[in-house]
Amino acid sequence: MQLQGARGLGQGRTVLMCVVLTVIVVLVYTLVALAVRPGLYSDSGWGLLGWEAGRGLPFNYAAYVDPDDISADRIGFPTWWSPGQYFFPGILERAGLDLGLALTIVTCIFSAAGLAGWFVLYRSFGFPAATSAITVALVSLTRHFTLPFGIYNGGEVLLVGVAPWFLVLVWRLRQFGWWTIGPLLVGAAAMVFAKLSGLVISGAAIGAAVLSPAGPWFSRDRLGRALVAFVTLALMGTLFYFLWFSRGETPVSPRSQVAWSAVASYVTYAVSATASAALSLGDLAAYVFLNPAHPVLASGLTIYWLLLPLALATFAFVGWRLHREYADYLRFVLFLGLGVGLVLTAISTRGADIGSDERHLRIVSLLLLAGIVHAVVTARSLWPRGLFVAVVAISSAYGLASAATHAAADRAHPLGVRGFRHLIADAATLDYIHSIDVPAPDRRSTLIYTTSPEIALEVRNVRVMSNHADFETPEELERARFHGRVPHLYVIVQKRLVENGKAEKMLRSFVDYPSDKWRATPVGDFVSFAATP
Repeated sequence: MQLQGARGLGQGRTVLMCVVLTVIVVLVYTLVALAVRPGLYSDSGWGLLGWEAGRGLPFNYAAYVDPDDISADRIGFPTWWSPGQYFFPGILERAGLDLGLALTIVTCIFSAAGLAGWFVLYRSFGFPAATSAITVALVSLTRHFTLPFGIYNGGEVLLVGVAPWFLVLVWRLRQFGWWTIGPLLVGAAAMVFAKLSGLVISGAAIGAAVLSPAGPWFSRDRLGRALVAFVTLALMGTLFYFLWFSRGETPVSPRSQVAWSAVASYVTYAVSATASAALSLGDLAAYVFLNPAHPVLASGLTIYWLLLPLALATFAFVGWRLHREYADYLRFVLFLGLGVGLVLTAISTRGADIGSDERHLRIVSLLLLAGIVHAVVTARSLWPRGLFVAVVAISSAYGLASAATHAAADRAHPLGVRGFRHLIADAATLDYIHSIDVPAPDRRSTLIYTTSPEIALEVRNVRVMSNHADFETPEELERARFHGRVPHLYVIVQKRLVENGKAEKMLRSFVDYPSDKWRATPVGDFVSFAATP
């Protein structure tokens, strides 16, 4: 679709076609999810497990098994996951919906709100309606957009729904009078509530809004706006530290030594993911080169070295095409990307285990995507359009294939009592859990230990605890220690964890239970170990 020279009816038809396509895509994904019901990732499982354990407690507090005495509970304040991922579906479930339906509704609402928000944001930067509509339609066909309809990914879909509206707020308040501090703080709070990384994006966006306008760096106007921004950022950081960060470990807490040797790779990751994340190109490359069935590369960071030439060429092309009419937009994207990228590089270098998924740069990439689309569709040469159409075709095919694959896979997995699909536990294991999860006069008389939090969500009547054995090393499992006894203790693990020795380390972590007193019962693809009374 060509915008150059198009006016009136031509652009109107382009907008209408893109809007209709986008609405159809969202409706189809939602209807399929309602019919099939989604699964969920373990991060969301942890959050929902904490929500369930927090009934009757202040907000975001949860009761969990005391490792010093497993017959008792401790009260804690979980700081690893943002509240929004479990709050919204949790509220809907308490209103009477099953959890699978609640997850689908939350995904639909935030996905649709995000698409509308990106359209408004692109228009706020001065892009034509046709460019904005084309960009939004392309986003709706990507793998990252369809993913939460098949596997609920919590904060990711919430952030994509909230972030564009926050960026609209920042851009429209970029004169930064003192009165704007309140709205900016409220907007940043919404970002953090959606996902903790929203704080980084919020801070970078406010800084970018100060730096992006043309003019002298030390003009009175810029310094005044910078002062308001500094006060806003200081308040944001202080509030986040005392209300959240200081209360426990978070994803940015260092877990290994400083990795100075990897700085170049992390910088490359930030640069390349900024160009690739909007169309899920890094996800596609990871599927091809890091597939567990036939891995080609040893590290995900290598992918971003391979994507670096494409990213640099994209930046050069967009900058060349848009520097006259959209200079403020380009500078805003540049400073936003620099802010987010530098923070991610610093966090990763310090040893935080946040991974190198392109999702961390997705908001910046989605903002850049409108510039890429406009640069391509207004270009006179055919080769940029042809190359971009090829990339979009690959991205869209991957997105649609991913949607179909997840729907088929979800349908093949068992449906739990709470209405979501279990991607790890089989039907026999769920039935077994239901047989031992029976109400008793003393709820604490039975404790069930599972290897993933979404399995633990199936337990409704007795106490439950979980680890993440698939992703924990044998050494980490061995370091866990639980003291005390309960009348009925069940440890439910996959058979392959019995074969690789992880199950034995889990059993030995209960130090007051002799290792030779466990009774094993095969259950589908799992084994249940029950402590002998």
